[in-house]
Amino acid sequence: MFVDLVDAPSISATRYERLLAQGYFRSGGRMFRSELMCVEDEIWTPVNIRLDLQDFSLRKSQRKLLNRCRASFRTTVAQLEITEEKDALYRGFKHRFKGFVHDSLALFLHEGHPHIEVETWEIGIWDGEKLIALSLVDRAGSSVASLLCVYHPDYARWSLGQCTLILEALWAQESGVRWFYPGYVFDRPSLFDYKLRLGAMRYRTSKGRWASWSHFDGSDTAAFRVLEATEALEQALKRRLLPADKFVYPLYSLAFFQPGMEFLDLPTGFAFESGTEVKWVAGYHPVEMRFVLAEWTDLTLELQALKNAEWEELAGETAIQEVPALYRYGRRKMWFSDASALANHLYRALRPPGTTPFIPV
Repeated sequence: MFVDLVDAPSISATRYERLLAQGYFRSGGRMFRSELMCVEDEIWTPVNIRLDLQDFSLRKSQRKLLNRCRASFRTTVAQLEITEEKDALYRGFKHRFKGFVHDSLALFLHEGHPHIEVETWEIGIWDGEKLIALSLVDRAGSSVASLLCVYHPDYARWSLGQCTLILEALWAQESGVRWFYPGYVFDRPSLFDYKLRLGAMRYRTSKGRWASWSHFDGSDTAAFRVLEATEALEQALKRRLLPADKFVYPLYSLAFFQPGMEFLDLPTGFAFESGTEVKWVAGYHPVEMRFVLAEWTDLTLELQALKNAEWEELAGETAIQEVPALYRYGRRKMWFSDASALANHLYRALRPPGTTPFIPV
């Protein structure tokens, strides 16, 4: 499935470990996977990675980094206990996370409320009695999954994120665990690439197999296909002088969790107005792998007026200050095999000869 959320009242440690191997990662109290993410107005494919600890040993540079950290600070490993100090460190750091961010550590771990039968451990780095870095991991059978790392901004030069990642892997190895899951990286260079420096990573391919990172091909991802097709559509529209407002739509995945609601499921696309009350949207559909032109409706004002418990339950427990833009498909939807065919249809249907060009949204 293109976007998948495990909907279960509880997840055993055995199932948790199996889900990790199938490309899921933990978000709050749920297990989730997706072939696309919309982050900071860009389209990415998250690529799950893992490290075989049977073959893991520190490189000279990693030993040097860890020795420097241990010489200056105290490190601890224990089962997680949430305290105000740890929560404050998380809240002071969370603005650096990409995408949706939970308001607290408790929500980060338990939002959604299913019971996950795994042990969550914490790795702490302390300057005297002051907590300056914290990372969390889940242990399930022969696997350990890294959940997050936060650190105090005054200690940025100490590379504490890399230090905690090394400490996580060493603790997992010493505990007899084979597979270490640092989460995911993106299909293009990003801030997450520091994880790849830990060791000889394997990645989960589009076919569901695990292969050496050295064989990774960024063109074999959903993000590459969507971006390539979107560029083709943009050029086709420009050639026909059809003005359009390009957008990225982070809430596209909501359509997969609310079947039958006809929520817009395009991660990116182009918006038009036809000179009437009808609004049109065009884009490349990542599941159908073809182009779509459809009517669409803005639900934002409607939801802003409601803004009730039903919407809060739909969006999560985090308090909503402003309802984000949310869209639904209208009555008409048309499919096209290529960008030129869609642009030709728009030119004929929405801008016949002699009429005023329709106005971009």
